[in-house]
Amino acid sequence: MKAINKSQYGAARSLLETLINNHPDSAFVSPAKLSIGDARYAEGSYKQAELEYRDFITFFPNRPEASEGEGKSTLSKERQNSKVGFRCSGRRGRPNITFLHSFDLGSPLR
Repeated sequence: MKAINKSQYGAARSLLETLINNHPDSAFVSPAKLSIGDARYAEGSYKQAELEYRDFITFFPNRPEASEGEGKSTLSKERQNSKVGFRCSGRRGRPNITFLHSFDLGSPLR
Protein backbone atom coordinates (compact mmCIF):
# COMPACT_ATOMS: atom_id res chain seq x y z
CA MET A 1 0.00 0.00 0.00
CA LYS A 2 1.50 3.31 -1.09
CA ALA A 3 0.50 5.23 2.05
CA ILE A 4 2.37 2.79 4.31
CA ASN A 5 5.40 2.75 2.02
CA LYS A 6 5.50 6.56 2.20
CA SER A 7 5.20 6.51 6.01
CA GLN A 8 1.71 8.02 5.89
CA TYR A 9 0.42 5.67 8.55
CA GLY A 10 -2.67 7.68 9.53
CA ALA A 11 -3.81 7.87 5.91
CA ALA A 12 -3.14 4.15 5.46
CA ARG A 13 -5.16 3.24 8.55
CA SER A 14 -8.02 5.46 7.41
CA LEU A 15 -8.12 3.80 3.98
CA LEU A 16 -7.96 0.33 5.48
CA GLU A 17 -10.67 1.07 8.02
CA THR A 18 -12.87 2.45 5.24
CA LEU A 19 -12.37 -0.77 3.29
CA ILE A 20 -13.27 -2.86 6.34
CA ASN A 21 -16.37 -0.79 7.17
CA ASN A 22 -17.69 -0.48 3.61
CA HIS A 23 -16.92 -4.03 2.44
CA PRO A 24 -17.13 -6.28 5.53
CA ASP A 25 -17.55 -9.44 3.42
CA SER A 26 -14.55 -8.75 1.18
CA ALA A 27 -11.61 -11.13 1.01
CA PHE A 28 -9.44 -8.08 1.69
CA VAL A 29 -10.78 -7.51 5.22
CA SER A 30 -8.37 -9.88 6.97
CA PRO A 31 -5.22 -8.55 5.24
CA ALA A 32 -6.49 -5.00 5.85
CA LYS A 33 -6.89 -5.71 9.57
CA LEU A 34 -3.39 -7.14 9.75
CA SER A 35 -2.03 -4.14 7.83
CA ILE A 36 -3.58 -1.74 10.35
CA GLY A 37 -1.47 -3.45 13.01
CA ASP A 38 1.57 -3.17 10.75
CA ALA A 39 0.97 0.58 10.33
CA ARG A 40 0.70 1.04 14.10
CA TYR A 41 3.91 -0.95 14.61
CA ALA A 42 5.78 1.00 11.93
CA GLU A 43 4.93 4.32 13.56
CA GLY A 44 6.08 3.06 16.96
CA SER A 45 2.62 2.70 18.54
CA TYR A 46 3.43 -0.75 19.90
CA LYS A 47 0.55 -1.01 22.37
CA GLN A 48 -1.98 -0.12 19.64
CA ALA A 49 -0.24 -2.53 17.26
CA GLU A 50 -0.51 -5.32 19.80
CA LEU A 51 -4.24 -4.61 20.22
CA GLU A 52 -4.77 -4.61 16.43
CA TYR A 53 -2.95 -7.92 16.07
CA ARG A 54 -5.00 -9.38 18.95
CA ASP A 55 -8.19 -8.22 17.19
CA PHE A 56 -6.98 -9.91 14.00
CA ILE A 57 -6.42 -13.19 15.88
CA THR A 58 -9.84 -12.90 17.55
CA PHE A 59 -11.74 -12.23 14.31
CA PHE A 60 -9.71 -14.50 12.02
CA PRO A 61 -8.36 -17.39 14.16
CA ASN A 62 -8.49 -19.90 11.30
CA ARG A 63 -6.73 -17.79 8.69
CA PRO A 64 -3.22 -18.87 7.71
CA GLU A 65 -2.00 -15.42 8.78
CA ALA A 66 -3.18 -15.99 12.38
CA SER A 67 0.25 -17.30 13.38
CA GLU A 68 1.81 -14.22 11.75
CA GLY A 69 -0.55 -12.05 13.82
CA GLU A 70 0.43 -13.94 16.96
CA GLY A 71 4.13 -13.43 16.24
CA LYS A 72 3.65 -9.74 15.49
CA SER A 73 1.62 -9.33 18.68
CA THR A 74 4.49 -10.85 20.65
CA LEU A 75 7.01 -8.55 18.95
CA SER A 76 4.84 -5.55 19.75
CA LYS A 77 4.73 -6.55 23.40
CA GLU A 78 8.51 -7.02 23.47
CA ARG A 79 9.01 -3.57 21.94
CA GLN A 80 6.84 -2.06 24.68
CA ASN A 81 8.97 -3.77 27.31
CA SER A 82 12.27 -2.69 25.73
CA LYS A 83 11.84 0.89 26.96
CA VAL A 84 13.51 1.21 30.35
CA GLY A 85 13.52 4.13 32.76
CA PHE A 86 16.19 4.73 35.39
CA ARG A 87 15.73 6.95 38.44
CA CYS A 88 18.52 8.13 40.71
CA SER A 89 17.73 9.80 43.99
CA GLY A 90 20.20 12.22 45.47
CA ARG A 91 21.02 12.42 49.17
CA ARG A 92 21.74 15.23 51.54
CA GLY A 93 19.92 17.96 49.69
CA ARG A 94 21.13 16.99 46.21
CA PRO A 95 18.44 17.16 43.54
CA ASN A 96 16.76 14.03 42.25
CA ILE A 97 17.75 13.29 38.67
CA THR A 98 15.77 11.12 36.32
CA PHE A 99 17.50 9.43 33.40
CA LEU A 100 15.25 7.89 30.79
CA HIS A 101 16.94 5.55 28.41
CA SER A 102 15.25 3.78 25.56
CA PHE A 103 17.02 1.08 23.60
CA ASP A 104 16.29 -1.59 21.07
CA LEU A 105 17.05 -5.05 22.44
CA GLY A 106 17.33 -6.37 18.89
CA SER A 107 20.20 -4.12 17.81
CA PRO A 108 23.86 -4.70 18.60
CA LEU A 109 25.52 -2.55 21.22
CA ARG A 110 27.83 0.12 19.88
